[in-house]
Amino acid sequence: MNNRADYRCDEQPAAAITLLQGTARTRHALANALARTQAPAVGETAALGSSTLFCLQPNAWWIVGNGDPHRDGDALLAEAIARGSSLDISPGQRILRLRGAGVVERLSQACALDLRLRTFGVGRCTRCRLADVAVVMHRVEEHTFDLYCPRSYGDYLATVLMPLPAPDKTRLCSATGRHG
Repeated sequence: MNNRADYRCDEQPAAAITLLQGTARTRHALANALARTQAPAVGETAALGSSTLFCLQPNAWWIVGNGDPHRDGDALLAEAIARGSSLDISPGQRILRLRGAGVVERLSQACALDLRLRTFGVGRCTRCRLADVAVVMHRVEEHTFDLYCPRSYGDYLATVLMPLPAPDKTRLCSATGRHG
């Protein structure tokens, strides 16, 4: 892609993020809350009422949404949380949303993941390093990614991922003494 400014990077409003760690019983309770035979596998997400469940490790999940999952009124979710250990990690996280046709190319320059749609499809999530910052990446749509990063690295990451303007060919030519 020649146009290097064909995507945007915006900070998203704060969300409630709960880290849930547990055992096979927790996984089973999450499957019941999702009305599925099993909980999502590592790298998968699932809608959980008004929240989204990210499976980041075999026994570790993030519950991301607008409310407190402890008080959302879903008895099955409350049971899953009760069967594990939960922690509100919202205050320590910032969410950056990157969207646009050039977002995959730009993210691929900053991390080692294969972000092609057939490999890292819509709804997938992963922990990774992006520009040397540990993040959780979630593909929301084909050309839209949410990055969850430590709050203290949010400005740095937003600056690193900021779209670069296309080079001014007139300036490049005049700097070399040639006219184009």
